[in-house]
Amino acid sequence: MKDGTLKQASKVLSLFDETPGDQIQALLESGLLTDLRDGNIVEVKRDDFRKLLGLMPLSSVVTIVSTDGIIAPKGGKIHIVSALVDESRAWEDAVSAAGPNTDRDWDVWKVSDQYPPMVGATQDLQQVILVNFGKYMRSKDVLAWGKTQNLHPSSPRSVFAIGKRCPNLNRDLAIDYMAVVSLISCSFEGRRQVPSFWWFKSKRKAYLCWFDGGWYEYCWFAFVRE
Repeated sequence: MKDGTLKQASKVLSLFDETPGDQIQALLESGLLTDLRDGNIVEVKRDDFRKLLGLMPLSSVVTIVSTDGIIAPKGGKIHIVSALVDESRAWEDAVSAAGPNTDRDWDVWKVSDQYPPMVGATQDLQQVILVNFGKYMRSKDVLAWGKTQNLHPSSPRSVFAIGKRCPNLNRDLAIDYMAVVSLISCSFEGRRQVPSFWWFKSKRKAYLCWFDGGWYEYCWFAFVRE
């Protein structure tokens, strides 16, 4: 068997990005890393291991097959989040409340004129349906799936409301990196673009992304019922 590569070692180290030093020290002193290194990992069921550590089993954190009559895409998942959405909220306030780590020079701040507040709107509790396809997808194919389920894209402000309401959603779903996308597009710098919200472990950021670009398996798409 070959020794571990530098690339593999770098990947292991990256798992501990932003982990508190005292937690890392406790892990080193516990000897658990040594046990994981020496054990027959192939025979270990991850859900059993997580249960031993007091963590939720991965199989229970998302709805896999269907929810309220919505059938998940093949190989995909559905997760429903309730959030207070205020469509009258100023764009800058919505972005900053959800994404405190968003860099001030990013394009997402520059499209407020294309997503104006809805005059007279009040806070409304919405059920936002998050859909993950488990594979690389194009925006047009995501929208086509939504039509088969009588769903349409949720608004950008609802996506930001989820970021504010569920700051640890990625960890609740046992995911380090996660994005939620609103496919309600705008035009910016000659391109069709869409707002999105990202969790990077403990950091939360809002982005403007290309509508015609592809989406990877860590992306979730926000829908509401028609």
